[in-house]
Amino acid sequence: MPQYSVALFDRSRLPHDESVSDILREEQVVGWSYKGEQYYKGLLLKHFRSDHLELVDCPHIDDIRLHLQSGWDSPFLEKAKVAFSLQFLRAGDAVRVIRGDLCTCVATVISVDQIYCSATLEFVSDGETQQTQIRLEDVERVFHVGDTVRVVAGLHLGLEGYIVEMSEEMFHVCQGVSGEQVSLQHNVNLSNPNKLNRLKFRNITWTIAVLITGSHQRYLSSQVPKLPPMMMIFKSATI
Repeated sequence: MPQYSVALFDRSRLPHDESVSDILREEQVVGWSYKGEQYYKGLLLKHFRSDHLELVDCPHIDDIRLHLQSGWDSPFLEKAKVAFSLQFLRAGDAVRVIRGDLCTCVATVISVDQIYCSATLEFVSDGETQQTQIRLEDVERVFHVGDTVRVVAGLHLGLEGYIVEMSEEMFHVCQGVSGEQVSLQHNVNLSNPNKLNRLKFRNITWTIAVLITGSHQRYLSSQVPKLPPMMMIFKSATI
């Protein structure tokens, strides 16, 4: 691995002796403690003063790539993925309702409210066109073969093309210029390549998310004890 690469910390880099102790949660090993440092699934636990932190409303998915890879606090990170994806929702998009009375209903977005994090949807019921307002967190984006898309995160960031094939786990996108096909995981990394809505998701609470001035690294933490004025944060280890 190149020097100064950022990656999850590997247990094999620690000594195999009594200086390293396991961190247990519900009788399962979730990390290790060594020389006063604690590593949870490869993430280093750090302590910072609360007045040294800056809140990030919705972190970019690339900034929490290693946190997702670690599998630490998956429910919290899934909320982050959904929030990131829904930033790009706009009028004309197809969505599926995933909660409430209209669960599984597929509808069209009429408008998006940037203040209250809600959307107005249009759908057909009993042969009649109806509209309803719904929270953004209660819908998911629906893509179809033939949709023109842009990759907004990951290795193929910026790639534009149209979907030629879909499966449960993969999108196959044909680049508009070269005609080359690229396979992408079925996740939150696609948007329509038109003007994007930039939303703040006030109804999703981040425990701590911070940009350390000068280091140009974003850190994300979740479900940590409240210890003012000191707070705790997980970061990816620099090797």
